[in-house]
Amino acid sequence: MTTADPRGGAGAGAPAILLADDEINVVRTVATALRLEGFRVETAGDGPAALERLRAERFDAAIIDVRMPGLRGPELMARARAEGIAVPFVVISGYDAVDAAAEAIRSGAADFLEKPFSNEKLFVTLRNVMRLARLEEERAAARRARGRRLLVGDSPAMVRTRTLVAKVAPTATRVLVTGERGTGKELVARAIHDGSPRAAEAYVAFNAAALTEELAESELFGHEKGAFTGAVAARRGLFERANRGTLFIDEVADLAEPLQAKLLRALQEGEVRRVGASESVRVDVRLVAATNQDVRAHVDEGRFRADLLDRLNVFPIVVPPLRERRADVSALVAHAVERAVAERGVRARPFGAAALEALARHDWPGNVRELLNVVERLLIVCDAAEIGAADVGAVLAGAAPGPAAAARWDPARPLRAQVDAFEAALIAQALDAHSAQVAEAAAALGLSESALYKKMRALGLRRDGR
Repeated sequence: MTTADPRGGAGAGAPAILLADDEINVVRTVATALRLEGFRVETAGDGPAALERLRAERFDAAIIDVRMPGLRGPELMARARAEGIAVPFVVISGYDAVDAAAEAIRSGAADFLEKPFSNEKLFVTLRNVMRLARLEEERAAARRARGRRLLVGDSPAMVRTRTLVAKVAPTATRVLVTGERGTGKELVARAIHDGSPRAAEAYVAFNAAALTEELAESELFGHEKGAFTGAVAARRGLFERANRGTLFIDEVADLAEPLQAKLLRALQEGEVRRVGASESVRVDVRLVAATNQDVRAHVDEGRFRADLLDRLNVFPIVVPPLRERRADVSALVAHAVERAVAERGVRARPFGAAALEALARHDWPGNVRELLNVVERLLIVCDAAEIGAADVGAVLAGAAPGPAAAARWDPARPLRAQVDAFEAALIAQALDAHSAQVAEAAAALGLSESALYKKMRALGLRRDGR
């Protein structure tokens, strides 16, 4: 969006205004006044033509009439918003001004002017809406940056994920996020919300696997007083609380079939009905759903509605597992340290190169969530100034790290024997934790597979740790 002063002349840096009205005299008069004031003006005589202009060029503001052939003002705003066209609208009307103003504001207009209006009032209104739009754009940029910070890493897999988020976030398109447990599906949902025009509105999260069917229905759709035992007061559901914002439904594959039907109706009709209510409530909600299950298989088995999946899976995003983005481990560790220090009050410690290499080699069945937990645990239990590969191996194997975690010093035994005993115990735990898979145990211990075999032979250990 341009930032030039509207009084600076209608040159290349002048603010661009779209003026759409089917009254030719209004268009001529208003366009002339705007150009004399230093604005660059494009005009359209009906709704469809205005939409085409909005698609073709970026405007700093749009002045549109409520009543236009082909596409009314509120419908034009809705279409533009659905296509991700971000422009502040000033709606004008000479008919039923109070009703028209209310409809315009409900439809997302930045301001409303009743015909006839003075040039000065028009200029002041335009400057105000453009200033507010610039402020919102700056806030949106900050939210997008926050979204990038949430999605840590620069591996090709993570860059692809962030690219998809950036493409879909400005739209109202529904998104289905899939991926293994712990990959950060809710972080993707939050980044989508933060990068959207709805970012200033509510972001509401719901876990479909956390509640019984009855409680889940009340939580999602709300209830009226007396609808069931314990309903002592009316309560808004999450759809109503997320109105004009984003609703994130996690573990959506676990929704009971009756709730699937109600969710489908809400998405089709844009309205919800509270439990015990006779009337529905209109809602404008952007839905993002997530699951770690194979929903297609659920459909084939008759456990999930195919028509609901079609509604949810408009824009799929698959979050990669950590084993497919090992290059991100170092950045994730830095993020985990920062988070643990800020939120848990633990003391920060650097991770040595060997420790980072050992963490990167691990397969992380629990993905990013597991890595964050391991880093926090290492920061708590390690006493060394720098966290090393042996510390990582001990924690991944389930032991406390550091020499103090071994048997007490025995003055009757040589140091070498005590060190060998410690190493043998550590290797045995690693082998046990990784089901006797030497390659996985070696990675957890920060060793190559051949080095671990060599140590096992020297210590007389078999693959079963004995």
